[in-house]
Amino acid sequence: MLMAEEFRRGMCMFWLQGYAFSFHAFCMMAPAHFEDGLMRAQISIETLLLLAVGLVALSIIFGAGQRVYELQQRQYDGFGAKSAAVKIANAIDDVCIFGQGNVRIVDAGIVGFSITGSGKGITVQYNGMSASEETRCVAEIEAGAFGKKVRVEYGGMKDEEAFAKITNAD
Repeated sequence: MLMAEEFRRGMCMFWLQGYAFSFHAFCMMAPAHFEDGLMRAQISIETLLLLAVGLVALSIIFGAGQRVYELQQRQYDGFGAKSAAVKIANAIDDVCIFGQGNVRIVDAGIVGFSITGSGKGITVQYNGMSASEETRCVAEIEAGAFGKKVRVEYGGMKDEEAFAKITNAD
């Protein structure tokens, strides 16, 4: 204990050279266990600050990763909608070209999408993303959500134009 007391007084004298006399008086009056408590408190505060900085860094990294994931998911959904629209449009073109009795079952590759049509075009909506494709004939589309498979069949002639019927095949 004597050595710690001498060290404390020596440190106070060292600090006295750059600071006011009142600090020297504080050092002379402060018991050694008080300074040990301050050292422990300082280490605790430094540890807490490092922990806080680490948690902030982790939250920034996690937030950035979450945004990247959401962007990738939207891009994936957009590609799924485009792929389904192309497959269905190609099937519509096939049944219209080959005529009476032709049927195609198309595996769209996505589940829970909807199809709308206007004129000689179709639009596939999937998870907020949509993709459109032009076709050679008009499509008559069954209302509602589609499963993974779509049935495309030749529907005959309507107003001197061939049309295809699109129904759910699941």
